[in-house]
Amino acid sequence: MVRVRVPMSARRWIWLLLALEALLVMVDVLMGPGAQLAPEEAWNLRAGLQLACGHTDRLWDLQYRSFCGGCTAEAVLAVPLFRGLGEALWTWKLVPAGFHLAVVGLGAALSARAWGAPAAAGFVAWMIAAPPFYRELALTGYGNHVEGTAFVFGSAVLGVEGLRRGWALRVPLLVAAGAVGSLGLWFAWSTAYGLAALGVLSLWAWRRGGPLWLLGLPAGWWPWRSLLAADSGAAPYAADWWRGLALAPVHEWWRWLVGDFGAGGLLVQAPGLPSLAWWGLLWGLGLAGTVAAWRSPSRARLWAPLALCALLAAWLLRYDAWHDTYPLDTWSPFLLRYRSPLVPLLGLLAAGAAVQWPWARRVLVVVCGVGLCVRPLGWTGLSPRVLQSAYPTLQSPPDPTVPAGRPVMRHARGLTRPQDVQAALDFLSSHQDPLRGCRLDHLNELGHRLHGLARTQPDHPLVEGARAELSDPLDRAYLDGVLARQRQR
Repeated sequence: MVRVRVPMSARRWIWLLLALEALLVMVDVLMGPGAQLAPEEAWNLRAGLQLACGHTDRLWDLQYRSFCGGCTAEAVLAVPLFRGLGEALWTWKLVPAGFHLAVVGLGAALSARAWGAPAAAGFVAWMIAAPPFYRELALTGYGNHVEGTAFVFGSAVLGVEGLRRGWALRVPLLVAAGAVGSLGLWFAWSTAYGLAALGVLSLWAWRRGGPLWLLGLPAGWWPWRSLLAADSGAAPYAADWWRGLALAPVHEWWRWLVGDFGAGGLLVQAPGLPSLAWWGLLWGLGLAGTVAAWRSPSRARLWAPLALCALLAAWLLRYDAWHDTYPLDTWSPFLLRYRSPLVPLLGLLAAGAAVQWPWARRVLVVVCGVGLCVRPLGWTGLSPRVLQSAYPTLQSPPDPTVPAGRPVMRHARGLTRPQDVQAALDFLSSHQDPLRGCRLDHLNELGHRLHGLARTQPDHPLVEGARAELSDPLDRAYLDGVLARQRQR
């Protein structure tokens, strides 16, 4: 985080608010929305466990979608946590929690640079009181839109700070801004609006070397090069995605930005009107902050409205990217995940408006007060699940770390030949996993292969004999459970 020179009392308040949010996030992890594991998140967690067990040679195979760089990034970040703290669910949740706290801290630095210490305090207060849907998404390790904001804000802080420094620091800071921004683009394509805002800002400051950030772009692309070398389908998919263009109907765009936040229940179990009113007040503050930024422009102040405009334009021009997200009629944070970057962006602008006008300050106090009252409603008591093994029981989990039989042949039913089952058994007997979750994953794969073999060759000796080849009674008991679940499907 960039150090911003503010009065000691104001700095102390900012740090106290940041410490409070860190404490509340831990409460959320142990007894709130962070005590749950979403289905898509489970794939990323599982990849982290396997990497922590030493299966780094299968890094890209463990990424369950070719366009989800953030999935792999979060799995890699979880490795030292799993090795040092164990494989409990709360250990995994430290990864998305860390991204959230990075967003809060970087947003505070950006607000302080743009409007001063009071705005930084206002932004942190808003993030403490953020909507429940955002809080749940912020503690779900999807590896995409919510966490990607950390790269957007990080790139902005580096770029804004670089433009105000002398050339000795300006060049490395701007290059670093480009590198962080392009790394964010690999993490989640939805972060592209940050690079668009940085690009416009750099054109305005071209005499100060603003376009130097372009030099940092290749540094953030190295994961792409590794992925493209390992996944033959990644490049065609990316090319097809970036070529897409479809204009959103006005009524759908309005529903996307406003309507769903009322009908979907911005406040848990609350009627739609209070939720919509709360969201409307935030939008009002955001628009007021945009006006304030244009009335007294500076590079730091203009970044947030530029980023907001870029994000809104992206949704308007890429209806194909979100047209299948149906209108909300109930509480569903998952369906609001694409729109999660609005929360910190509007918070930046709201904090700026609150510094400029007393009425905006009062509205922000009301909005934050409602959020603070709602937040404890998500605390349901300490969940035993969050203290236990984080390994998710997946129904059909192809485990790429378990070798296939020879000759290698993958098909629609999976690896269900006798040699595939024997290869899995040999693999299980030839190595020890430092984490129990990895062992369970291998056993799940064995059960999947064994069930497939039983369907095609029920009289094969391995159908009855595979269980006996497992020396650990706990392994045999777990395999029995996997086979029972397979038969019930």
